[in-house]
Amino acid sequence: MHWLTLLFLALLLLGTAVRGWLNRRQIAAVLRHRDRVPAAFADRIDPEAHQKAADYTVAHARLNRWEGLLDTGVVLVLTLGGGIAWVDALWQRLALPPTLHGTLVVLSILLAVAAVGLPLSLRRTFGI
Repeated sequence: MHWLTLLFLALLLLGTAVRGWLNRRQIAAVLRHRDRVPAAFADRIDPEAHQKAADYTVAHARLNRWEGLLDTGVVLVLTLGGGIAWVDALWQRLALPPTLHGTLVVLSILLAVAAVGLPLSLRRTFGI
């Protein structure tokens, strides 16, 4: 395996691990302070609303954890898995001008990435 491929893979996995670690830290911090409204806001926010906000934050952070793993998987499939090359080969069959060909490859990848992330986006937005 080429050293740049190894570097890319190492940095991708390191980035994913750091985001996961920060996510766990955030969840732990929110849960640790869930039952106490900060003194600066105690006169404006009731404990029930504070707990509801903490629960929402934890749920959102847990969903972000899955989204981060999905993003890493998509990057791996598109790059090392040959996804971009596969889409490029599909469009090459039409023998289009280079500018149109490249544009269609990029738009196809963007559409595919958006489609893969749609279920989590719907869940985050609408709670589906």
